[in-house]
Amino acid sequence: MTPKIYLEEICDRENLKTFVSRFAHFTDVNAVPVNERGEALFDNLHQILPGVEDFNEFAAYPASEMIQRPDGSHVKLMKLMNGSQHYGSVLLGPFFFEGENKGESSAPSLSKKTLEIMTEMITEFFENSIKLYEERRALAKKEKILSVLEKASSVMNTKIEFQNLLEFLMDISIDITGAEGGTILLREENSDNLVITVARGKYPQEVKKVKVPIGSGLTGWVAKYKKSLNVPNVLLDPRYIETPESIYSELAVPMVIVERTIGVLVVNSSEINAFTKEDVQTLTTLASIVTKVLENSRLLSDSDQKLRELSKLFTISERLSVRSLDRAGYCDILGQLSEALLTDAASLMLFNSDREELTMRASYGLPEELDSLTIAKGKGYHGWVAAQMTPIHIHNTALDNTIAHACFLDEFSKSLMIIPLINAEERLVGLIGVYSNEDKGTLSEASADLLMAVGRIVTAHLENDRLFNDSRRKLDYLSTLYKVGSSVSKTLNITPLFETILQQVQEVMDVENCSLMAYDSIRKKLTLDAAIGLPSDMVGKVESDLGEGIAGWVAANKKPVLLKDISKDARFAKRNGRLDYKTRSVLSVPILHQEDLLGVLNVNNKRSGDAFFEDDLNLLLGISGQISQAIANASLHEKTDMQVAELSLIQELGKAINSSLDLDSVLNYFIDMTTRITEADKSTLMLFDEETQELYVEASRGFEDENKINDVRLKLGEGIAGQVALSHRPMKLDNVTASKEYTLLDCLKRPKDLTLMTAPLINKEQLIGVINCERLLEKKGPFTPENLDLLDTLASQASIAIENARLYHNLLSVYLETIRSLAAAIDAKDSYTHGHSRRVTEISVGLAMEMNLPKNEVDTIRHASLLHDVGKIGISDKVLLKPGKLTDDEFETIKSHPFIGARILGSIEFLKDVCEIIEHHHERFDGKGYPDKLKGDEIPLGARIICLADSFDAITSCRPYRKPLTFEAATEEMLRCSGTQFDPQVVDAFLRLRTSKYCPPWLLSFPSTETETEEKCLNVTTQEI
Repeated sequence: MTPKIYLEEICDRENLKTFVSRFAHFTDVNAVPVNERGEALFDNLHQILPGVEDFNEFAAYPASEMIQRPDGSHVKLMKLMNGSQHYGSVLLGPFFFEGENKGESSAPSLSKKTLEIMTEMITEFFENSIKLYEERRALAKKEKILSVLEKASSVMNTKIEFQNLLEFLMDISIDITGAEGGTILLREENSDNLVITVARGKYPQEVKKVKVPIGSGLTGWVAKYKKSLNVPNVLLDPRYIETPESIYSELAVPMVIVERTIGVLVVNSSEINAFTKEDVQTLTTLASIVTKVLENSRLLSDSDQKLRELSKLFTISERLSVRSLDRAGYCDILGQLSEALLTDAASLMLFNSDREELTMRASYGLPEELDSLTIAKGKGYHGWVAAQMTPIHIHNTALDNTIAHACFLDEFSKSLMIIPLINAEERLVGLIGVYSNEDKGTLSEASADLLMAVGRIVTAHLENDRLFNDSRRKLDYLSTLYKVGSSVSKTLNITPLFETILQQVQEVMDVENCSLMAYDSIRKKLTLDAAIGLPSDMVGKVESDLGEGIAGWVAANKKPVLLKDISKDARFAKRNGRLDYKTRSVLSVPILHQEDLLGVLNVNNKRSGDAFFEDDLNLLLGISGQISQAIANASLHEKTDMQVAELSLIQELGKAINSSLDLDSVLNYFIDMTTRITEADKSTLMLFDEETQELYVEASRGFEDENKINDVRLKLGEGIAGQVALSHRPMKLDNVTASKEYTLLDCLKRPKDLTLMTAPLINKEQLIGVINCERLLEKKGPFTPENLDLLDTLASQASIAIENARLYHNLLSVYLETIRSLAAAIDAKDSYTHGHSRRVTEISVGLAMEMNLPKNEVDTIRHASLLHDVGKIGISDKVLLKPGKLTDDEFETIKSHPFIGARILGSIEFLKDVCEIIEHHHERFDGKGYPDKLKGDEIPLGARIICLADSFDAITSCRPYRKPLTFEAATEEMLRCSGTQFDPQVVDAFLRLRTSKYCPPWLLSFPSTETETEEKCLNVTTQEI
């Protein structure tokens, strides 16, 4: 049958297009190829038949058909045939035959001969194309056959195909020799028996169960002596062993490879003398073929096994190519290994060098109860391999008594093989075990090779994983160091960051708990400042002495401690403190700065159960270094800030005390500032009494009973204050209890554990006094040398201010005494006004104090009230002492005394405020006073106070022209004039004055009846009120 072809298949499209183009160029006639479906292969059908889209209607035309066009020209239809198959057509045209009228057409004229030649050209082109196509197809078919044969050969070399091949060869042998049956026997591996692999005959299944020892029977003889044997009648041969089948003739040939018998090919017949020499030769040839196939099969089988092992090895390697595997991943790998070795189960155990034990990492085919199995090094088969770092292969665990069984896994299987996993540093990483319960004992030396290969891959993976984890851990450690360094570098108060730092440490080191203990150099104790993973009530409360416990040992020795197992360290094995509760592995490092102990950083128990190692120690040392540096920086910054603050306070103190000449203000400001700057609990300022040569307390702070402390007087050289006063040098005691120089006064009951410092107040080598500061020792430790220097500086600066205030105080005393004399001289002009200025002063001062005015304003009012009538010096005695009513001019003269007084005192700079009060002390609250008719708050408060005091004394004093008012009447007058003449606030203060502690004593006994006032007036010339 001729195969079907297609125009598009036999011709290359580009070649066909080139042919058509060249044909038209040389013949001036178009050739249009059309496939069997009537479809033009190129878009040139319109060149021959305009308006025709396809050629379907012409597909059935005969080969010689001529088609005439409307212009009279012709188109020849050539059908392309391959045998009886029509595979396409070619249209030639348009053209005219010679002699035909062409008219206007450009079509060429052809002779029939020329047309035949053209037709032959086209036919030849397509025939050649078909030949080329068939050659290509034949070649492709051969290639395909070879490919199929190659594939078939590959399939035949597999175990199943090999069996089919043996059966095929058996059938050929029977067919060639005319035998009725036969067998192919192969030598059993690792034995001297022949096993029937293929059998033909009446009882093939029964025959297959027979094993023939080499040397026994006809077949055994052939196998032993490697010679062919043609027995015409087996019954006559003594070597024959009867079989279920009734045979007479038997032909057996050996199957030998490299002088070794691997089997026997046997044919038999129920006829006598059934086989010839040619049969022997043929079977020998076939046996040789079978032998080669068997050897190839054996090699292929070994190759298959190796390939299977390599495939599993590749699969395992591929699975281990990932960076890290979980338990399920390792279990899958063990499953692949077990499948490759044809075992029942497998295990992977990792070695913990710190605990000297093996831990189950993954398993396949083992009970789930063994997932958490641990085996001590040296115990059982697995422990023995770990200890000896040598593989072990036990063929029968039940019969083996070389190693005592340690666990169920040692007795799980009949046979087992265990190999150690050892890294490049000769360190045990773990081990892999495989277990089999097959009677044949499938574990062989080949199994050991594969197991060792897998072991090397697993070891490399575990090591790579360890190295990666080490690198990642180091990166995490560096990142943690960077984070800690970044955190502590952004602040100068790192104490709030301790917990954050510990959280970062816990996260990167994956520990159960960590803590930071700060060292108190005064109390010589460690205090738990921050902790993660410990009860919160421990923070701030748990303390440890130097040398006590692990942290105490680290603090005392200033050395780190790394304990992989605390129970094995004699120093701490019996430690039962709270910080060591349930502790297995410990890492503790000191926080040092230039050999000074700042604290201890502790971490306990990795969550993984692993022990700490050098990288962990280096990380913690790095963190402790950053913490110590941060603490040192903070301390330095604190000292710098303190020095700046101290200088600022010194400047502030100097500015403050030098801006005031009031001794009490200077002393009080100085002791307040000193107490605050030195953070003292108690302070005393003692001044030196030159007359008695004693120190007495002038001001104190922090004492419950100030009266007792104010009664203290010390002689020079007595106690610390006396010694400082005598030596003119500052002094400090870290703990007064330990000092023999400290004198505890009987009048003062104070705690013994105090720190004290004292500085002298010296001005021009003259002792002014001493300043003492003390505080509880446990509060902030002892005073430092820097504290003492600061106190001495403050005392030196205060000494000058105190001496200046003293001088000013003395000068002011002299000045006030002069003023009092001047005021007394004024009052002495008139017996009726005698004592007036004193009384007005005492009432004004009482009112000012009742109204809670500042001390400096009270002093100003005191001076102003004392001198309020100083201007009367400029008034004529004739007018001033006139007994009768004054004329208008005389009254105007009297009204000028405030102005005169202000002018007299105006030249004295520090009496400027006094002058203003004196000038306006006759102004009225409603604005009707003099000299400037000021009203309300326009009038200085001191002037408003003196106005009321002056008026009260005037209406309650004896005059020649009227009787004095009683206190009650005068009070009613004050109330009546409240808001008009007097400031209501001042009136309210006056109403409270008589019951106030600021009330002058004489006002308490002021006459309340007219009789008492008359008696007062009778004695006015002889009494000094």
